[in-house]
Amino acid sequence: MADYEKISGLIKRIAGTQNNALVLFEAKVKSVDAAAQTCTLTRYDTDFENVRLTAGFTGDSDLLVIPAEGSMVIAADMSAPLMRDIVVLAVSKSAGIVFQGGQNGGLVKVKKLTEKLNAIEKDLNNLKSALQAPQTDPQGGVLATVFTTWAGQTLTQTEQTDIENANFKH
Repeated sequence: MADYEKISGLIKRIAGTQNNALVLFEAKVKSVDAAAQTCTLTRYDTDFENVRLTAGFTGDSDLLVIPAEGSMVIAADMSAPLMRDIVVLAVSKSAGIVFQGGQNGGLVKVKKLTEKLNAIEKDLNNLKSALQAPQTDPQGGVLATVFTTWAGQTLTQTEQTDIENANFKH
């Protein structure tokens, strides 16, 4: 926005002659309080605090997009032209997305989960192949060796963080 537009807007604001239509504007995210579902925006060296990240006042929105600090947003002044009730409408970069409160944790990283499942399946298939091999030792020597070898190869336990994308919660 050019300087003359800024000056014009400030004069109209001081004079109280702006119309009361919905005002959309672009601003930079200075800080974010995800727990409070608010952020602070900066526009032309002016900070706007307690800017809502969701449309509702109750904080129980089904979709919360958390903007990244330093990113740009499109915001609406719902109290135009008073700039006291501002809500973020769109973000250029998100730090996270929460669906329906996020109580179920992060979304599954499908590639990581598939790798973990494939490792388990491969291990079980190796055991099944070993058990299908002909046994010639009546004392169970070959079978005992197979079980001893297999049992000695422990699987790595999967941690939730291994397969969870914490930036997208549902």
